[in-house]
Amino acid sequence: MVDKNNIRNAAELAGLQRQYINAWGVETSVSEDQLLKLLAALGYDTRDEESLAASVARKHKKQVLEPVIVLRQDRAMDIQLSAGRSARIGDFSWRVLLENGNVIEGTLEAHLKDDRRENDGIIVFRLLEKSLPAGYHSLEITRKRRKTPYSARLIVTPGVCYKQSSLESGEKLWGTTIQLYSLKTEHNWGIGDFGDLRQLIGEISNRGGKFVGLNPIHALFPANPEGASPYSPSSRRWLNVLYIDITAVPEFAMSEAAQQLVGSEEFQARLQQSREASWVNYSEVACLKLSVLPILHRTFVERQKSGQTERANAFEAFVQKGGESLLQQATFDALHAKLKAEDDSIWGFPVFPPQYKRFMSPSVQDFIAENQASIEFYMYLQWLADEQLAEVQAFAESKGMDMGLYRDLAVGVCDGGSDVWADDGVLCEEAGIGHRRMFWGRWDKAGACRQ
Repeated sequence: MVDKNNIRNAAELAGLQRQYINAWGVETSVSEDQLLKLLAALGYDTRDEESLAASVARKHKKQVLEPVIVLRQDRAMDIQLSAGRSARIGDFSWRVLLENGNVIEGTLEAHLKDDRRENDGIIVFRLLEKSLPAGYHSLEITRKRRKTPYSARLIVTPGVCYKQSSLESGEKLWGTTIQLYSLKTEHNWGIGDFGDLRQLIGEISNRGGKFVGLNPIHALFPANPEGASPYSPSSRRWLNVLYIDITAVPEFAMSEAAQQLVGSEEFQARLQQSREASWVNYSEVACLKLSVLPILHRTFVERQKSGQTERANAFEAFVQKGGESLLQQATFDALHAKLKAEDDSIWGFPVFPPQYKRFMSPSVQDFIAENQASIEFYMYLQWLADEQLAEVQAFAESKGMDMGLYRDLAVGVCDGGSDVWADDGVLCEEAGIGHRRMFWGRWDKAGACRQ
């Protein structure tokens, strides 16, 4: 057993709140049992009193300089330094390398605000009377006769969230919030898409509306379209490719094969049936779209990449900017599609074959080397989605919408998706939130969503 007071003290050091306001507006306490489980999930040894005390001491051992310091622009930019009583203030100097390349320097002696070494061993100095620019900067503190400086990452945040000038001046704005998948038009393929969103923007802006709010539109599971909950995404960093407006993709106008397929009697009959359904048939929508999108990708490769066109260069810039994160997402989707085709029970990476369960595994790296075209296809889909979403926002701005689109974000990600699959230790996988227990157990298979 662990003493309740010790659990509470450890929770406070770990940054865990002991009270919260629930959905009914009632202040609710977190039990010591739940706090203990959360501490265990965060890597504390909670087996007994001594183990917890030892892990708290280890995790919260006082450092000369914290490795990461978060500062707000509307507050004093004070830095705490844990120095011994014998340390001479005049021996310290500091240097900040801003992310724009500029350098700011000073001495502790000239900027000293408080010397508390007799009490808690802390020296407090103020970087500047005026705030640093928002961004990610680097702080180095040099001490005479010490070879290496103490260093920290400085994260400087704005004091408040950005507000449009109309809101700052007290103007009241109105708009609407929607679930994008629920939009019904004669244009879409059984699920609302970015083309429908553009049409809605036009309707709302013409009536004086200033925003349209969206449900989370994060990446889901193209190979498992019934895993459709917007709040249990595969990744929060990328987009749901089923929202792509197929006929608005430039390659569609260039591809006779794609136009013939979509224009065929059988395909049109399926489209009409999908549009008229009362419920979103995610499997059918995915089947329809993923039968055309590979044709568009081949057209892009043949007509754009081979000629090194401006559009091809834009795609390459997108891939470069997406970096390893985009590679991880595209690799996950390509690998998932391959494994799902071989075994329909492969719903997510927890049931991948053992050699494929982590992005950095040798087998996954071999898969990347051997399946470049398939991986590029999913990068292409992310590019199309990003491109169309950006075009909708630009259209909203051109219509005079002060806010345009605003996006809801999922609280976390699904335990079976790409973000967890590619995680290198940042995510806490032993704790969950909400009914779906993200990072904990398999999500419930999402049912159809009524339009």
